[in-house]
Amino acid sequence: TSLESSDQVDAQALLARFFTQKAKLLELEDPSSSDLKRLRDRAAVHAGKVLDKEMKPTKRRQEMMEILADKKMIDKDFAGAITLYAQLPRLRRNAADWYNLALALANARRLGDAEEALQNAIRIDPAYVKAYVSLSKLYSYVDAETAARFREIAIRLSE
Repeated sequence: TSLESSDQVDAQALLARFFTQKAKLLELEDPSSSDLKRLRDRAAVHAGKVLDKEMKPTKRRQEMMEILADKKMIDKDFAGAITLYAQLPRLRRNAADWYNLALALANARRLGDAEEALQNAIRIDPAYVKAYVSLSKLYSYVDAETAARFREIAIRLSE
């Protein structure tokens, strides 16, 4: 029935959150733990089940997309991460979503697209330090003066 299905989706989302949080805590305690991959894999399986059932752009769906995208980044599946991260800015206004997309794009060597995503993060939150730091790193390869400017902004915002 619909209620059973709803309860199953709730349970899958809860498990995805649980295994994600457990992995984050374990990473703080023991970053080299062999259990990290297992916990992240379990979180991703449960998040995927939620995404299979829940098609509306709910907060829960967005959270599950983020869990899966983060897992794909860790696994170096940058194309998969880009696909998921690119959907989030269409659903919510969040500088971190653009920043995460930029990281995936940069890792996929799509530097122009990464720059654009970082600029979008700054448009949403002009005080988002991580975006300036990443722009500084991005420009350090091609334009030292621009890189220095972004580095200086990041330093001032961090103070």
